[in-house]
Amino acid sequence: MYGPDTHVTRAFVAPLGELGNHDHDEYEAGNREVTAEEANLLYARRLASQHGFWRQILSTMQGVDTLYDLAV
Repeated sequence: MYGPDTHVTRAFVAPLGELGNHDHDEYEAGNREVTAEEANLLYARRLASQHGFWRQILSTMQGVDTLYDLAV
């Protein structure tokens, strides 16, 4: 079902999704020192979308949403 490229993609996307969730949780707890980079989260979201990794799409977007909240 999954080829080698899919495994490599998931290996990149999954940790960024976890980082997006972590930063979102930290932001909600009052920490405004989040660490994720917008470009990496957006690229991971695009890859997740292309491969149908729905959980990682949501996770990366939570991180992006947090960054955008900080920019306001």
